[in-house]
Amino acid sequence: DKGYKPDKDSVFYQRGHQIPSADRPLWNPNAATFYFTNMTPQLGELNGGAWENLERKVRSWSDSFDTLYVVTGADYRNYQKVAYDNDNLPVVVPTGYYKALLGYKKNANIGNSTFGYLGIAFYFEHRSYTNSSIMSSCAMTIDKLEEKLGIDFFVNLPGKVGEETAAKIESTRDSWWK
Repeated sequence: DKGYKPDKDSVFYQRGHQIPSADRPLWNPNAATFYFTNMTPQLGELNGGAWENLERKVRSWSDSFDTLYVVTGADYRNYQKVAYDNDNLPVVVPTGYYKALLGYKKNANIGNSTFGYLGIAFYFEHRSYTNSSIMSSCAMTIDKLEEKLGIDFFVNLPGKVGEETAAKIESTRDSWWK
């Protein structure tokens, strides 16, 4: 029921959910979002600001697709800070957060040249942002996020749509995403 205790510099962190509580309206699935395995120490300015704004956008975008795959994660590379949980155990503070999205809409006017698939990715350094900076400074192609993190997202996509189309989906930031 408490956030993290402050780090050595007296910085307080909130419990940043990886799967947002608002994405799970039913009681049992929602309760699981409050496990510490779904949380990281996150600055309140990010958690309740631009990151929350992105989470709202993702929920809104999901209404436009038959399926929206969302990969959310925390970047721990080169971490330098730790916070403390309720048992005074150290918890690594992420250096950044990311989301990779792959949407599919059958018989749609979006993703016409990519068989109804569209992709986009986001990377947030662990700091404060203005909400308007989400699309201008944090959005990128899936390829760019994969390169940044060294992770291959959506590995089954080439088998579904072919190598060339999958490459187009992952290397394009379509103007549909606003």
